Amino acid sequence: MTTILHYIYQDDFGGGPKALWSISRQFNEVATQHIACKGKKKLTQLAADDPATKLHEFPETSSALFFCDSIYLLCLVWKLRPDVLFVHGQRGGIVSALASYFFPKCHLVYVAHFIGMYETRNLFELVRNYLAEKITFRRHRWIVFLSEGNLRFMTLFGFVPDRYRIRLIPNSVAEMSLGQGEDGVVWSGGGQVRFLFLGRLAYQKRVDWLLLAWQHALKNGLPLAELVILGNGPLVRELHEMRADLNIAESVKFPGHVDRPDRMLATCDVVVFPSLFENHSNVPLEALAAGKPIIAMDADGVRESFTDGEEGFIIPLGDWKVFGEKIVLLAADRALREQMGAKGRERAKLYSHEVNGAAYRKLLREILDEI
Repeated sequence: MTTILHYIYQDDFGGGPKALWSISRQFNEVATQHIACKGKKKLTQLAADDPATKLHEFPETSSALFFCDSIYLLCLVWKLRPDVLFVHGQRGGIVSALASYFFPKCHLVYVAHFIGMYETRNLFELVRNYLAEKITFRRHRWIVFLSEGNLRFMTLFGFVPDRYRIRLIPNSVAEMSLGQGEDGVVWSGGGQVRFLFLGRLAYQKRVDWLLLAWQHALKNGLPLAELVILGNGPLVRELHEMRADLNIAESVKFPGHVDRPDRMLATCDVVVFPSLFENHSNVPLEALAAGKPIIAMDADGVRESFTDGEEGFIIPLGDWKVFGEKIVLLAADRALREQMGAKGRERAKLYSHEVNGAAYRKLLREILDEI
């Protein structure tokens, strides 16, 4: 039987571990699988019901010591002798690229869960991320992009010369049967329309735009409503202070971290997602599957997920005033929310595990045909 090794740099924050797990499950019937990473947090939870997939935990090292992680990966590859190595994310890509000079025969697939160049904010980071991606793209035989936006972006930087090596396979989402939400989270109730943000509280997510949009909505006739911001991250304190400065604390809640934030979709009426950039975020897909309308910024990795005016609204990037106006519109119109939610459930079928699995199994057949 074919042996597949999946490698992700760290099983920590973000949707990468969940996407990796979804991909790995598509090969359960045709391959023996192993997953290697640091941390084993989300993956350990996901793997609890599937002992067939073996997890390998790497020691914690400084993020600068890529060569240490390359040695760990190299040793594991020599031990397992996989036919195919799926590498997930930029940090994993550079680790794999460095180790690949010493690999035994093994086909390398880079799944670009996160493109580091999107978050480049100074010259040093630009050069560092450019070189990391350049090496990664050169050393991996196959490249999987999750969205058209990311593919266009990397093409502009000259990373995609050989189109035959490229595959476009979006993330997938399961059909949702919504429950009662996460235990231990207290909601205000009282018949309010609830808007929900799910994500890490970091610069990329632009929760500051969301708070400005919410204040604008309150000033422009927002009916009884509540904004719930789920997640933790480096900007928690800054965002709490901003909420106080904008005088919106009464209607904006920060419950913090929950183990299964996707379950909180059962408690909301609308999903809000002001992210500056994504690869192909799970949050809009989960909103579609849950039958919840979405308001999102027009960002790479988001705009491809749904159609403006059909399953939700796509707002020009950074225009928090228009974002706030759409908040008011959906808060006041229950029929529109239900109509968009119903269309969302239909749209989610395009991103089913079955569709995703068929694409990855086709890729695996093409890879094995070369062996």
